[in-house]
Amino acid sequence: MSTQGHEPHPQPLAEGAARVVQVGVGGYGRWHLERLARLREEGRAQLVGVVDPHVAAKDVDVPVFGDLAAALSQGGVDVVSIAAPTGLHAELAEQSLRAGADVYLEKPPAASLEAFHQLVDVCESAPGSVQIGFQALGSEGLARMRRVMAEQELGRCRRVVATGTWSRSVAYYARSPWAGHRFLDGVAVADGAVANPLSHAVAMALAVAGAATVADVAWVETELYRAHDIETDDTSWVRVRTAGTDVEVVAALTLCASPSSGDPSPIVSLQCERGTVEFHYTTDELHWEMEGERRVERVGRTDLMENLLDHRSTGQPLLAPVSETGAFMAVLQACQVSPPPTPIAGEAVQWWGSGQNRSPVVRDVEELIGRMARTGRSWSQSGAAWATSEPHRWVPPASVGT
Repeated sequence: MSTQGHEPHPQPLAEGAARVVQVGVGGYGRWHLERLARLREEGRAQLVGVVDPHVAAKDVDVPVFGDLAAALSQGGVDVVSIAAPTGLHAELAEQSLRAGADVYLEKPPAASLEAFHQLVDVCESAPGSVQIGFQALGSEGLARMRRVMAEQELGRCRRVVATGTWSRSVAYYARSPWAGHRFLDGVAVADGAVANPLSHAVAMALAVAGAATVADVAWVETELYRAHDIETDDTSWVRVRTAGTDVEVVAALTLCASPSSGDPSPIVSLQCERGTVEFHYTTDELHWEMEGERRVERVGRTDLMENLLDHRSTGQPLLAPVSETGAFMAVLQACQVSPPPTPIAGEAVQWWGSGQNRSPVVRDVEELIGRMARTGRSWSQSGAAWATSEPHRWVPPASVGT
């Protein structure tokens, strides 16, 4: 076994605990380490190795490996948890599956529809499973929203809408070479607002509408803009027509809202005949408005890594299996092949802060997103003075089913 630095002294493995390798411990990977520490205390999992070229062995209590192949060569790895650049997701997951491990894979599953299909093929032929880290799909709010639609508690639901108004600084796009790119050195990385930071909202909206596979998507329309000096989108509109139904899914998202309000919880809402219900997925709250009455309902959530461990031990169904993220990947692909995001004219953008902490604020963007949520219309259709593009429609290939 080849490790860097000192010889680690891992804790004894609890009986029945899953042996886990963590790929990537910087950024969001730190949250994975915290979760694994909790699961170790509960006797459910044991971190047995870390793969990260930027981590020294002295900083952790387990072996540090230069690549995943070296970590897997130690044998006996039950689960590989992956928090790596998006462009590496599918490749690392396939490598883990071929080694006989189950996989917890951060979203999105892949950076292209082609890579996604290859990953699904490998998963279907391998003994292991792949859980995708769309955390909102672990919430009881998903089943509750689906029940509202199926039982028509608020009458017929005509639209599922995802909205998000976050702020990201220049430093956010300086965090890595691939940040803010569609492609890097010819390789897809898909780091747009729809595909990455606000992808949870899009995935949740699709799941509420019952769209799981690519075949569940009839077409996708996109209208994408950017205020940052990046290649991909930071102010985005998407509309999805689900196959065989009259339900549409709309997403109106920005990373260029006012930073003064922090990052409010994105919302997935059902617009129905007799009212609306909004799911705030970061707080697991359902906000109901019907016939003049308003109320808040709080729901629980299942941790997706715990769900994967339960799947391993008892066969409990996965809450976010890779096979049910094809509809999201159709949206990601539509964003990748759409015309390049249109720069928002300088007079429509106000900059806050200085240096790497500078953040763009697009004029009236929160008000516009509220209007778009009510109507389903795009930026240009909603009267944004800076919107100079038109919706672009992409239809999935007829031969695609997953």
